Amino acid sequence: MILQIMTKVLLFAILLFVVGLNYICVKLTKSNPDIISGFKMSDEPEQKALDEVWLNKMFRYLTIANIVTLIGGLIGIIFDLQILYYVSLVLPLILALLFGYIQRKGAKGKKKKNVAVIATLIFTLLLISLPVFYTFNSDLKVTLTDKEMTIGGLYGLDIPLQEIKEKSLCQSLPAISTKTNGFALAKTRLGHFRTATGEDIMLFTHSDSYFLRITRTNGVTYYLSSKDKKATRQLFTELQKKQNSKTK
Repeated sequence: MILQIMTKVLLFAILLFVVGLNYICVKLTKSNPDIISGFKMSDEPEQKALDEVWLNKMFRYLTIANIVTLIGGLIGIIFDLQILYYVSLVLPLILALLFGYIQRKGAKGKKKKNVAVIATLIFTLLLISLPVFYTFNSDLKVTLTDKEMTIGGLYGLDIPLQEIKEKSLCQSLPAISTKTNGFALAKTRLGHFRTATGEDIMLFTHSDSYFLRITRTNGVTYYLSSKDKKATRQLFTELQKKQNSKTK
């Protein structure tokens, strides 16, 4: 319980730091746009007037993005939505900058600069989104050899077959109280979790029912599941065969 509270306090402090930093940057840039090259205004009167209108819009978008970051981050902390928290820290600001730069009007030279900035923002957005999308759409990857079971992907590890004390199929997971170091989005749960009874377990699950439960000789318990129920049952059968062949 204390660890959970400390984690939430740390996440809240990081959120306040990001929101505060964004706020200070907006204020400083608003008073002196030249400190950031992409915000620099033209010396030509006609272009300068267009730049001033554009900057006011940009600062408004950034302010809204900062509010969304704060609200999204708070919801993520309160309801333990890890992905929402991390996405809220970066996505609103990137989208605000992207939307703002798209609307900038000016000479060809400035448009070329805007294209470079927009391309950079889109690349950053994809860089952030792709790992989350990949993890969310991935399935359980397990490789069995005569000596060990290898769980691939995020938080993957190797479990020697001789260290598997118990294994069974079950219909549900124990009640989870918190993620101690894990990823959770919809039916996908990966990493370290703590149950309502205080037990630390590891999850590699991609469904909301039918799991392979494994307990090692060191007392650590793992729950595994594929999106397809048959694949989970097949893994259990193959694991049984591997262990039985070693006892012969």
